[in-house]
Amino acid sequence: MAGGKGRRAGGLDGSAGAERGRYQLVVRLGRAREIEVGRLGRFLFPAGYYVYTGSAISGLEQRIARHMRAEKRARWHIDYLLAWAKVTAVRRHPPAASECALSRAVGALPGSRAVARGFGSSDCGCPTHLYHLQDDPAPALGAAAARHFRQAVGRSRGAGRLQSR
Repeated sequence: MAGGKGRRAGGLDGSAGAERGRYQLVVRLGRAREIEVGRLGRFLFPAGYYVYTGSAISGLEQRIARHMRAEKRARWHIDYLLAWAKVTAVRRHPPAASECALSRAVGALPGSRAVARGFGSSDCGCPTHLYHLQDDPAPALGAAAARHFRQAVGRSRGAGRLQSR
């Protein structure tokens, strides 16, 4: 799927183009596990769903493909969880989307909770970029992203809704 030609940035399929962008992985962990997450430490991950929000300065599709591979060296925090969990959905966002704001939108979903402080957020001030939910959050991610964009456009243009150009 590398290249992404013919897809619109931020389209209904969540695509953000081939090179730069933000992404969210919906991950399912079948049973609770205590997992060592590199230097971050050891955490108890309850069974259920997780949403991880990340970004790629370049090579967005390659980054997502790497996350999907079973065999890989643990490089990012998410790699440690993915050794035990399965990606069930991927949502792509355009480069203009704020990784931190997208993560906060997931954290605001009903039933969402942080279980690993600092997970995926060592390069920003966020408490985490990984949230646990009991039920599959994939359907709610589109609504959360839409709220994020409405708020961002409202702040930048002084309006409360998306405006066409």
